[in-house]
Amino acid sequence: MRAGALPDLTELLDDSEPHIQREALRAILLIGTEDAYSVLRRALASGTERSRNSLMLALVAMHDERAAPLFE
Repeated sequence: MRAGALPDLTELLDDSEPHIQREALRAILLIGTEDAYSVLRRALASGTERSRNSLMLALVAMHDERAAPLFE
């Protein structure tokens, strides 16, 4: 996944469809840069309650070690 996609993926974190949010989250984790993690931290801290809950559920369900820095 290319870091150039990060702005578009960031917008998809607020999509009304949970599966779109999950795929954007997964793609951002694949980018794996500090900028990508910053985007996810901001989304988890300042997104709508619905999007924060959806993202947290997706992170937990993924069982992906790349998500570990978000739980620190």
